[in-house]
Amino acid sequence: MNINRIIEEKWILQDIQGFGILKQYKKCKTLLFSGNFKNIDLKKRQPKSEDAYQFRISKKYRAICYVEEDELRVVRIDKHQ
Repeated sequence: MNINRIIEEKWILQDIQGFGILKQYKKCKTLLFSGNFKNIDLKKRQPKSEDAYQFRISKKYRAICYVEEDELRVVRIDKHQ
């Protein structure tokens, strides 16, 4: 998988700033562009038929996203339980 572009929904950046994880999120984006998926634990979410992925921003927060060709679309930031 090769990620060349990351698209965030409008409210994602507001959520990231509100949660205080902007620095961690920027680091995750750098790792995604470099193809270093193991460090952010990029994996497919259950149920696997939905084609949704998640990656770790911090111990507390995960980003929910969809992968389309070389593009990653972030749709939600969730608290990891």
